[in-house]
Amino acid sequence: MNKKTDSQITTVDIKKFLYSVLSNWYLFVISLVVSYAYVYIKNKYVITEYGVNTTIMIKQEGRSTESVVGGLQLFNQNKNLQNEMKLMKSSLLVSRAMKELDFSFSYFLKGRFTDAELYRNSPFIAIPDTINGMPDYLRISIMIDNPESYTITNIGETETKIKMKFGQVYAAGGVNFLLKSVPEHIGEGVGKKYYFYKQDHNSLTNAYKSRLNIQIYADNSSILWLWMQGPVPAKDADFLNKVVELYIKMDLEEKNHIAINTIRFIDNQLGGVEDSLSRAENNLQNYRMSTQILNIPDESKKLYEELEAIQTEKTGVITKTRYYQYMLKEIKEKNNLDGIVAPSNIGINDPFLFNQVTKLIELYNQRDIMNYSIKGNIAAMDVLNIKTQKTRDALIQNLTKTLEGTEFTLNDLDKRFSDVMKQMASLPENERRMLGFQRKFTLNDNLYTFLLQRRAEAGMTKASNQTDIKVLDQADASSATVMHSNRSNTSTSIILGLIIPLILVIVKDYFNIIIRDRSDIESKVDVPVISSIGHNEKLQKIPVYTSPKSIISESFRVLRTNLQYLLIEKNQKVVLITSTVSGEGKTFCAVNLASIIAMSNNKTLLVGLDLRKPQIQKIFGLNSDIGMSTYLIQKNTFEEIVTATHIEGLDIVLSGPIPPNPAELIETKHMNEFFEEARKRYDYIIVDTAPVALVTDALLLTKYVDANIYVVRQDYSNKNVLKLITELHQHKSVENLSILLNDVRISTNYGSKYGYRYGYRYGYGYGYGYGNGYQNGYYGEDDKDQRKWYDKIFKFFKP
Repeated sequence: MNKKTDSQITTVDIKKFLYSVLSNWYLFVISLVVSYAYVYIKNKYVITEYGVNTTIMIKQEGRSTESVVGGLQLFNQNKNLQNEMKLMKSSLLVSRAMKELDFSFSYFLKGRFTDAELYRNSPFIAIPDTINGMPDYLRISIMIDNPESYTITNIGETETKIKMKFGQVYAAGGVNFLLKSVPEHIGEGVGKKYYFYKQDHNSLTNAYKSRLNIQIYADNSSILWLWMQGPVPAKDADFLNKVVELYIKMDLEEKNHIAINTIRFIDNQLGGVEDSLSRAENNLQNYRMSTQILNIPDESKKLYEELEAIQTEKTGVITKTRYYQYMLKEIKEKNNLDGIVAPSNIGINDPFLFNQVTKLIELYNQRDIMNYSIKGNIAAMDVLNIKTQKTRDALIQNLTKTLEGTEFTLNDLDKRFSDVMKQMASLPENERRMLGFQRKFTLNDNLYTFLLQRRAEAGMTKASNQTDIKVLDQADASSATVMHSNRSNTSTSIILGLIIPLILVIVKDYFNIIIRDRSDIESKVDVPVISSIGHNEKLQKIPVYTSPKSIISESFRVLRTNLQYLLIEKNQKVVLITSTVSGEGKTFCAVNLASIIAMSNNKTLLVGLDLRKPQIQKIFGLNSDIGMSTYLIQKNTFEEIVTATHIEGLDIVLSGPIPPNPAELIETKHMNEFFEEARKRYDYIIVDTAPVALVTDALLLTKYVDANIYVVRQDYSNKNVLKLITELHQHKSVENLSILLNDVRISTNYGSKYGYRYGYRYGYGYGYGYGNGYQNGYYGEDDKDQRKWYDKIFKFFKP
């Protein structure tokens, strides 16, 4: 027989895989039941979670150096989205939200599988004793008896039964609280069990902070998406809206704080200027009245205008000097610049100073956000502190040098002022004194007017301040999305329930080293499979004789029929049966093959040539004192070792006593004499030998036989046997070799009926189909199933 082509092998493998899957149906059933039960039970105990979200838009291009209403200029208001995200998720902001929302108490309704948290619909609320306090996370279980009273069933792990009325204070063992009923929900809660506990503010803050997620809605976008996932969507929606509300409030407060500080700074300056202006005005008026000088002559007027110009310039320098001194003090004494007055607000247009102050403010803000967002001494904080300190030192140095420059300018202005005053010394005394009073008045009046103008601008800026944050979509519990992250999908469990056993079957088949069916043999070797022998259900020693109409008897009849294709010539009548190792059923096959041949009116001799571990005498219940071993040493004759059996036409030759040198005895000339004599007297000679893999006895006998049958047992023989058979065939060590598949079960791992049909579909008989024969009542009464009905059911579902 030629070796199978690749396409044929592939087809057989696919069929075998399908049969393997079908035969392991119980794995799929068990896996599906377990996976579905697991998912069902898990989902019963898993609390459904919901997702809520809100979106806000942050204007990144604010009024950096643009004049607001009235002309007041603020620091750069451009916002870094990453910093804003950290600010919104900071402990500072979340903690404020927790305080305003008052999530300190949580209420739960006890359920059969899971407990449902209540929010806004709890039939009662707990009010703690602010003086004596209440332990955090101490679970207090209650049952509502009626709208007026309830029973405390558990305090922590301690069971109790304390009747209480709503509005009555409970105080015992360090536990102090009061329950107040909620009229609109109390009726629904009668007869139900609840529990509640108080949560620590810091733990609550950290819990909500960890659940808050903030993302940029899209690339190059200034829209932020805030979302949360939790079991109570209304609670999470309120939290998100509160966070956004506080964030907008903080943004507006920061802007107003700058304007308020500017007004406060200007008011401080106005106090002194107003007094000086009042005195100068009084002095000027009094002098005019006493001297009756109303107008200044033209020559004096020119000198006065020159003095006025110097004085105006000096006023501006003095204002800048005061601001620089104010700024230097603020930077040195404070660790932040919250609400500091911008230099442009008092007329100082120094871009370098403006940028340095803006940069320092941003660094301080980053540090504050990081303090609330990151704990521990980490490298990022160290780097930020270094950058902040360097910027601060550079700004202090710049302000110090600027103050030195203003002092030099003031000295120069004083010198110019002295020169003009020398020229005025030639004027009449009355005019000179009049110019002095006029100069002081003009100086204070200009300064006062300038400050009033700046104050008005700051006031209008404060009134017109608007936040740069716009809420696009508020968080709404009614539009919450059901999340499935903690729930298992039923269809997924079914898929896994099918995949897991499928993988087990594949792995099992891949690592299988045992011959499972005929296809394992035919796909590996070119040696033909002569037939298949069924499983000996009734464990009879010679079932072909005791149960001639059984399935296994019919399989031996097929083997008998197929032997004609091995023994073609008339003088070919010796068949050797061997196997690889003990336990594969070669002796059983040899005995039953010889018996079925004898039962067809053929004179048959069964020869036991397993001289090392003989088994035939046990099957027939005979004494093996004489046999082949005694014949080969010429102790007995041919006639003396031949024994008739209870089966008509079947004689046997036992192996005899076990010799010390079986191989040497087989190689003697007396072995040839034995077979020559046996050929003369019998139609068929069946030879049972020792296993090939253990000893060479069978190979030594092949020269005396006409056909060699190699027995392989299903679900027992190793696939390495096929390598040995291939070597025997390729090296011509054994001629006319065929394979007999033994112990094939109907409920094979690759589907019922296929085990036997291999013998007929690929064998050499004439249509001995067990499937058809069995279905048409071919077999006799000895094959009828006498088992109980429940045994039949178990057999049907047996793997």
